[in-house]
Amino acid sequence: MQAIAYEIKESYSDRIFSVTEVSVAPDLATAKVFISLLDDSSGFIERLNTDSKKIRYAVTQKINLRRSPELKFFLDTTDSEYEKIDRLLKS
Repeated sequence: MQAIAYEIKESYSDRIFSVTEVSVAPDLATAKVFISLLDDSSGFIERLNTDSKKIRYAVTQKINLRRSPELKFFLDTTDSEYEKIDRLLKS
């Protein structure tokens, strides 16, 4: 998870983000990477998915994996879901 965050930070130093979860498929073919953003997310996840091969290659070089999963990036909406439930419970 740290290696992925480092590679993203290298390319997108203008964004404030956090890698909140990485879920790897049992066959190691794909990995879902969930990103939490502090500011507006417009276009950022799409840019990451466009650059996923480059990020995957860089992570593979750092970790020295035999087989590295295809990275798919998603916006982590957990915080907004918590806030929504909290508002519902308070009303």
